[in-house]
Amino acid sequence: MELRLTDIQAQQFIKAVKILLKSPHVDTIYDKKSGYYESVTKTDHRIFERRFVMDYFFSESKKSFNFRDKETNHTLFRVNLNNGFHKNANNERIQGNRINIFSEQEYKDKADNKTHYKAYPLPLDDLKNTDNFLEMFYSLVEYTQTSGEFHVEFAQQGDLGLENL
Repeated sequence: MELRLTDIQAQQFIKAVKILLKSPHVDTIYDKKSGYYESVTKTDHRIFERRFVMDYFFSESKKSFNFRDKETNHTLFRVNLNNGFHKNANNERIQGNRINIFSEQEYKDKADNKTHYKAYPLPLDDLKNTDNFLEMFYSLVEYTQTSGEFHVEFAQQGDLGLENL
């Protein structure tokens, strides 16, 4: 794989103002559920320049969010809420809740021809360290400056033992 983005572009894409492609976005979350929403950059001229996808996965033991550029399919950032770990190129092991952020240098240093992000423990910047799926979901919607109507809810919370989410 060849990188088709720079660190500067990745940060610009994360912080660009976006709108949902399909609004309202309605989703019901249940155990082992994955889903996604798509957004596009919003410009003054109403021309949509770039598309993005936020994939998410929910299970009792693992929650993840992967924000990627649709054109290159590169991960701009990934949030993992679990007890797993990511090992950075410098052998630093990031355990537990973490965010992996696009990094040209990590891609070069790791030299595995695929890993193009570096892990950091949460909290980081405006992102809290939480195990709460919905709290992180809405925090990431805000972090990526995505506007639109989101309706996300849990199905059968009592059956999943998720009453405190």
